[in-house]
Amino acid sequence: IEMSLLMGAILSATDPVAVVGLLKELGASERLSLLIEGESLLNDGTAVVLFTIFFNNMLTNSDPTIANEDPLTHEKIAYDAYEGVGQFFKMSFFGILIGLAFGWIAINFIHVLQNDALSEVAITLVVAYGSFVIAESAFHVSGVLAVVAAGMYMALYRSEVSASVADFMHETWELLSYLLNTTLFAVTGVLIAKTPDINGSDFFTEVGLCILLWFYLMLVRGICIVFFSPCLKRWGYGMTTNELIVVWWGGLRGAVGLALAMIVSITCDTS
Repeated sequence: IEMSLLMGAILSATDPVAVVGLLKELGASERLSLLIEGESLLNDGTAVVLFTIFFNNMLTNSDPTIANEDPLTHEKIAYDAYEGVGQFFKMSFFGILIGLAFGWIAINFIHVLQNDALSEVAITLVVAYGSFVIAESAFHVSGVLAVVAAGMYMALYRSEVSASVADFMHETWELLSYLLNTTLFAVTGVLIAKTPDINGSDFFTEVGLCILLWFYLMLVRGICIVFFSPCLKRWGYGMTTNELIVVWWGGLRGAVGLALAMIVSITCDTS
């Protein structure tokens, strides 16, 4: 059960980078792109929180000597269903609060700057990485949700960014996103290539199972989209059949899922 829950948490994180990029090239509506990106943001934060809870639970139950204490606080950890739910809301709620605080501070700093490209971009970098590090290391809550909350708060006040800096800031983050995604995929490829257990007939078995898993995930996603499409329409996000198909196809898995899977692989290898 624990392994299934962990697998579900890893696979629940979507990565629509390629889909959104293609939609922009084809001139699709901005509303559709924002809807797909928004889904990914919430999915990533939720997936990481659930992954942390399920992974610690799995390690504790399988071998108490591996994860019977928090590596940072050295406090004993043990999860059950009720504590897991409480941990989920704690990590989510306080992670969001920390992100909002960072976003508020950043906007106030940007407000006093005028046409200072380097300083304004540097502030966004500090917010993104600082909120994550503080949330994870100091408060042991969700760093991903902290970053998401900070970004959403700053997006509400994006007019505070100098007009002459906005394009430069956007291009800087586009480049960072591309470089970090490329690095992650490259590291994953190296890690898989150095895995001694996947060779010969086992390799083709693993590839076949991955293909079957992809079809299963797409089937489940399609059912969920059809089931919830009336709710989306009622909330003002009604979509045509073609747009629903794009949203269905946009549920690709990528960077976040790979990062979480590598954490499992490296932890199990070292233990």
